[in-house]
Amino acid sequence: MSENGSVEHALAALLRGVGEFGYRSGSGSAPLESLERFLKDQLPWLSANPRGADVIRIALSSYRSDSTGGRLLAAIWDAASSAGAAVERMRAPLSMVFNPTGPYQAQLAPIAWQPDKIFPTDGTGQSQSVAELFTAFSQALGQFRGGELPALAQTVLTALETYAWSVPATGFSDVSIFEFSRSVAAIVGTIGAGAQAVEQLDYLNTPLLLALGDLGGIQTFLYAIVTSKAARMLRGRSLGLQLIADAIANRLLARFDLPVTSLLYSGGGKFWLLMPAAAEAQLEPFSQQIDLELCQSFASRLSFGIGWTLTTARELIKATSRVWHRATEDLSRRRERRFSTLLTTSYEQVFDPFGGEQACKVCGMPSTQLAPLSSEDDDRERLACPACRDFVELGRRATATEIIVRQPRDIGSAGQPLFRYSPPVSTDDYVLYGEGPPSGALPQATVLWVNRPPVQLQGPCGHAIWLAGLNRALSDNGEALDFDELARRSQGIKRLGILRMDVDSLGRIFREGLGDDASLARVAALSRHLSYFFGGYLSHLLSQAPDTCRDKLQRQAQDTYRDKLQVIYAGGDDVFIVGAWSKIPLIAERIRADFARFTGNNPVWGISAGVEIVPARFPIAAAAQRAGEAEERAKRFRRFRSDLAARDKDAICLFDEVLDWHDFAALKQCRDRLQELFGGTEPLLPRATLRTLHAIACAAREAKVFGEVYTALEAAAAVRRGKWAWLAAYAVARAVGPPEARKKLHELYDALAHCRLNGITATEPILKLLKPAAEWVDLLNRERST
Repeated sequence: MSENGSVEHALAALLRGVGEFGYRSGSGSAPLESLERFLKDQLPWLSANPRGADVIRIALSSYRSDSTGGRLLAAIWDAASSAGAAVERMRAPLSMVFNPTGPYQAQLAPIAWQPDKIFPTDGTGQSQSVAELFTAFSQALGQFRGGELPALAQTVLTALETYAWSVPATGFSDVSIFEFSRSVAAIVGTIGAGAQAVEQLDYLNTPLLLALGDLGGIQTFLYAIVTSKAARMLRGRSLGLQLIADAIANRLLARFDLPVTSLLYSGGGKFWLLMPAAAEAQLEPFSQQIDLELCQSFASRLSFGIGWTLTTARELIKATSRVWHRATEDLSRRRERRFSTLLTTSYEQVFDPFGGEQACKVCGMPSTQLAPLSSEDDDRERLACPACRDFVELGRRATATEIIVRQPRDIGSAGQPLFRYSPPVSTDDYVLYGEGPPSGALPQATVLWVNRPPVQLQGPCGHAIWLAGLNRALSDNGEALDFDELARRSQGIKRLGILRMDVDSLGRIFREGLGDDASLARVAALSRHLSYFFGGYLSHLLSQAPDTCRDKLQRQAQDTYRDKLQVIYAGGDDVFIVGAWSKIPLIAERIRADFARFTGNNPVWGISAGVEIVPARFPIAAAAQRAGEAEERAKRFRRFRSDLAARDKDAICLFDEVLDWHDFAALKQCRDRLQELFGGTEPLLPRATLRTLHAIACAAREAKVFGEVYTALEAAAAVRRGKWAWLAAYAVARAVGPPEARKKLHELYDALAHCRLNGITATEPILKLLKPAAEWVDLLNRERST
């Protein structure tokens, strides 16, 4: 618990946001009146607590600036408000921060990850009123009783996120009351953490420190396994990584006595912390100690780095992108001199050997604490280290977990948990429950609601939303699917598909995308909304049972994907999915289309994908590396056509082919035509003709018809000149089959020199798509085992 006043100041800022929310709902003639009414009706017990009374005094006096804490809050609130639009736009719902000038708006509804809740609309859909949201907010917080201030601050923050995430703050069209209040609370709470900072008058120029924490080695750590139960182990490692990152962030908050609002963002193994400038001297040795503990616990496969820059509240409010960029550069520099401080004080700890003579049969790490991996799985022969035993149990329980309780390590578990995980860098434990929260949770605990907003906010523990980025892919008997089973669910050849995707040029967008509007709330909102999509929506999309869907499109998507794909990692701005290979390209296209919709169809936002197809027993590390290389090829993709604006990335690489997403749609049309003619147990045309078409497409490539120097017309002319033209004509003329089938084959042949097939327009001639389309159809019609 903070004793320096930081929690009081942060909570007061959040309560001022509550007053703003109430005023927007019409519950009072002014924000002050709305806040007073809310405190009286929903938090009457708070004034009986001496520290709670201080919170109320700071919040209420901020409207009059007649106390030290009130003047601090008023100064930061007013300065942050000036970062809004030039003309106040009291509109609701919220314009999307991805495309604030577009016609799309967020849904006025409690936050949820169903498409009809989280996706923006053009304003024509059904939505709730601000008054209805504030009423639900008030009723939810009215349940909280008897908690300490840190728990209350966490719970108020979560309630604002749940109910005010889409309600614009006054003066803004694209910043919510939740995001605005959180950013002000971060600054006020951090300044309040300074011993004498609250007594000074120049609050806007108080030195602050923005720190960026980064968990390194995630990809290597995820795939460093050799086990037949790789799916379970990967799920466990993915969840474990998120818990480790959360543990580090909370350890830093505790070490520097900061409130939860100082954690501006956490996701994808990264987090942002706002800290007092006085913390700078202690930050590097403390962070290197955490890095050393990770190194010793995971054989150097995981690391932790942190970079920071000094700033002021004024700069942070007005030019967050600039501050963020400086901190990012500092993180890169400090990564290059790892353990530089500890080498002079803890040389032996850094370089002394660790582990034992025997190695873990799962990760290969030397250990003196080897034991059977899992007796329940009949896996007693493989001896595993404690970390791998924990991860396999996390993987087993991940798909059934609804609640995670973060609590001090020296406290027993309430109720009947599924599993209790103790990250090596933490003083807290994470207790997994299938339902909850359990009765008897203590004030020091925080209930993390997995991939959903809280069902209730009863005290005394705090409540938070936890986007785990994992779906609940289960077999018919309720068991989590392994790689063999996922591969067997493929159409055609039984193979495993690997998909890796991430957002293009995200660093540049953060540096430059918001221009002069890069306020702290806007930049944080960008990161948080990306987590909503990757950590929340994708998990929902791949987890829902068909009978829970509301419309035909959703039923088809979920019936197709739920039992065939497993999210291994989704968070921050990237995703890693494995599953039945025949569905992997389709889910990649769906993710890209949904991401475009989520970002308001702003062309600045692109996403690239790499797809690899391997046998189910193929080493997952090698498969992930190959998918990553395919993704990098997609990110190097450039469009040189003279009739298109030059643009890079935003592409997919599969079947060793890099394609624009428009071309991928045309590829599917070509695949469908070939599947119609050559697919099934009794194809309409002999498959020898399909192999001939594939050979023709390969011959065209060898002649370099599709070079970057060709325009569309030149490419079409080159297609007609090549020898493959008469080979194709001969093959089509000699094709044996029903007249209707031969007619459709002729239609495909006629389209080869053009960029259009079945109403879909590509950027390249269909002949270029013939090779991957033929390979796709060939795999769809092979029944070879895994």
